[in-house]
Amino acid sequence: MSKILKNIIGIIIFLIIVFITLFILFKHLTTKSFYEETGRTEVEGLREKTEIFKDNFGVPHIVAGNENDIYFALGYIHAQDRMWQMDISRRVAEGKLSEIFGYEVVEYDKLFRTIGINKISEKLYTELSPKSKEILEQYTNGINAFLNKRIKQLPLEFDVLDYKPEKWKPEHSIMVMRLVGWELTISWYTDFVFGKIAERFGPEMAVDFFPSYPANGPFIVKPKKTTSKISFDTNSTINQPAHQLLKEYSNHIYNESFPIQKKHTTLYDHINSYATPYNNLTSLLESFVDKCLSYNRFIGKDCLSYSSGSNSWVISGKKSETEKPILANDPHLLLSIPSRWYEVHLNRKDIHKNISGFTIPGTPGIAVGCNDNISWGITNLMNDDLDFYLLERDTIVKTNYIYQNKIQRPDSTPELIKVKDIKEEVEFTVWNTELGPIVSELEKTGFSNESRLDPGEKYYLALKWTGEEFSDEILAFYEINNAKNWNEFRSGLKHLGLPALNFIYADNQGNIGYQCAGKIPVRKSNFAYIPQTTENEWVSYMKFEELPASFNPEENYIITANNPPTKEFSDNRTGSKNYISILFEPPYRAERIDSLLSTRNFISVNDFKLIQTDIVSLQAKEFCSYLFEAFSDSNYKSEDTRYVNILKRWDYKFNTSSPAPLLFAQFEIELYKTLFEEKLGTELFKNYIMIKNVPVRTASRILSENTSWLLDIDTNKSKIENRNQILVKSFKNAVTKIKETLKTEDYNKWTWGELHKITMNHPLGVVTALAPILNIGPYEISGSGTTVSNAEYSLQRAFENQNYSVFVGTSMRMIADMSNTGNTITILPPGQSGQPEHPNYSDQMRLWLNGEYKITYTGNDFLKYATYKHLILDPKTGYRNE
Repeated sequence: MSKILKNIIGIIIFLIIVFITLFILFKHLTTKSFYEETGRTEVEGLREKTEIFKDNFGVPHIVAGNENDIYFALGYIHAQDRMWQMDISRRVAEGKLSEIFGYEVVEYDKLFRTIGINKISEKLYTELSPKSKEILEQYTNGINAFLNKRIKQLPLEFDVLDYKPEKWKPEHSIMVMRLVGWELTISWYTDFVFGKIAERFGPEMAVDFFPSYPANGPFIVKPKKTTSKISFDTNSTINQPAHQLLKEYSNHIYNESFPIQKKHTTLYDHINSYATPYNNLTSLLESFVDKCLSYNRFIGKDCLSYSSGSNSWVISGKKSETEKPILANDPHLLLSIPSRWYEVHLNRKDIHKNISGFTIPGTPGIAVGCNDNISWGITNLMNDDLDFYLLERDTIVKTNYIYQNKIQRPDSTPELIKVKDIKEEVEFTVWNTELGPIVSELEKTGFSNESRLDPGEKYYLALKWTGEEFSDEILAFYEINNAKNWNEFRSGLKHLGLPALNFIYADNQGNIGYQCAGKIPVRKSNFAYIPQTTENEWVSYMKFEELPASFNPEENYIITANNPPTKEFSDNRTGSKNYISILFEPPYRAERIDSLLSTRNFISVNDFKLIQTDIVSLQAKEFCSYLFEAFSDSNYKSEDTRYVNILKRWDYKFNTSSPAPLLFAQFEIELYKTLFEEKLGTELFKNYIMIKNVPVRTASRILSENTSWLLDIDTNKSKIENRNQILVKSFKNAVTKIKETLKTEDYNKWTWGELHKITMNHPLGVVTALAPILNIGPYEISGSGTTVSNAEYSLQRAFENQNYSVFVGTSMRMIADMSNTGNTITILPPGQSGQPEHPNYSDQMRLWLNGEYKITYTGNDFLKYATYKHLILDPKTGYRNE
């Protein structure tokens, strides 16, 4: 044997040994935290023996003889399956990421300490109801009991980052819930972008960039008489006053070269009182917004639409096959691993009570689910729950500010941040006003080691957010979870503050209902979607009794899909106290669900499955109708019409195997580029399309009205021809771009699935060596951002490089048939466990992709339906829980 060959064999043997060693080491790091799911173990803190049965999908059924042990065991099982996820959430809220990730994330810790979720939560805990504190204490005891037993057998992520979690505190659960509320708000971003547009264009031109909602629905609570066709009526009482208000208000604030037309003296006087002399307000916000966006990118949220979508609907027994209500819910959130949700069934064997559904790890309530009597679902209300206020600084003592005609001194809180591998702590100062924390000048305060404020600046910009106000979500969900009827259910909702939500309801007596819940600010003028002066301060919150609700409507069904609750609550008309938001989602999902429910009776659970997985886009149908009109002229080349015919033959289903969805998606982004980019410039355009519902709704209105200056191009032709030219130009550009991207002119080789794929990314999956182990995918996926089966991609990434990777979708699906409350039909991608390599880490992924479901048995006799792993938790000998 030659020396060279011996060396080669030696190297190969060495590499094999290294590979085997690394494989064994990795297997040990992952499997050492596969905690026992059978047998029995003593746990300190329990009052009585508690049993945990896990089905094949890892869904735990907690059986206990008292309420305290139920919440204790829930904390225990959350920690067992999701401890690292819980720890990261509380670290974000506390501003303690630097302790485990190092100096690179110090800016994010400063950001969240400035927002103040940690301080807010600590204060809120002292004000909670005794019941809420009791629940949190038992839940916390369960988490810490687990940590005490398993601190030397932590999941892989703790080993990779080389740290151990601190003990859980009840306040940490409040932080996790407030963090969810923060992540669901997008007003901090839209106020900034809309303010930029108003500054650049002035009111008469800027108004055309602002989204509005069609005057005739669909709304959650249906008017007595409705029309089927969606239209944008510029003379309606829903749209015109809001536009007029913006023009006059922003005119005075941002650009005095545009004289206010005093057509309405009362309105003029009303708006004039809120004017500010500061003509470059958004410059004060840039540091804050940049850091928020940087944090979102750090955790994989490179687009803000992850906070916007969800579907829920319910039908009464008069429309159902079972003659009992059926309820469905599928929240649309960032698709990542572990899932944001954790499914569980709680069984009180002493009183034969069952509660089941989806929890948020780190919190003790079931957010979406059912009990023996009722079921409920949620969607985001899209509440405008945040404003920025301009505060004038005192001319003598520069750090002081003027509020309500009085000189005030901001509170300063010194903060110390521990940083991994650095001995010295990072110091900075959080400044607070009567309205909230100062978020301007953050590069001089919160985002540097300097604690001084710049004496040269004349103004502060303060953040006001409903998350700073007291509310008791623990008590709210406790009462919801245990409600037996509509009145008890609504009673629980009165305690809810953040996030504001749409709730749908069904019970086994045949009733269905809808209730809007949460803290909704009442402002002096209700003009709230650009930075404000204190003259437009919040004066109160809407009373619960005034919020939209519906019980057993005559239609026998209710739909919520992030659409406005009612006409009266859909716009910021002058003098109205009913302003909620202008950030509602486009009407397409609600309209599609309505079309599938309104014309049918004897609707079954299987029908609900088909609706939840429906991939028809009414947006595509609407936009294509304008495109077909534009190409109706016979002068176009046959090659152009050949590609147009792909869309004409299309059924508007976003199937992975079809070329039409890809062609439409590229046409859509090219349309937005043609309409908006040339006017906004590339950077502001990318900011504008970050929240997808904004350009979608604005373009829909522009195409429908056909009067906007945004349709103007260099031509002497009429407006209708301008619109057609824009549509044709955008479509031709789309065809060219697809040919370049896929490197083929053969449209038979164009498929939506080629570019529209989903990868479930783990936070540590950005590490190349860990990505194949931690991440799930990629998989081709059907649907789009405007289909009922939501699969949303980033318009920014599509604009930049034709990247249609999905990052938002149906984070879980649930169907509850009130004729059989012992069965709940669910699916949770990618799986229950947060432990890589665990059998339940990704076992629901393909089921979810294929539109399939599983059954979670939740009745008192659930044990007879399946084979379960059985873990018994015994109270520790000699331990007494006082």
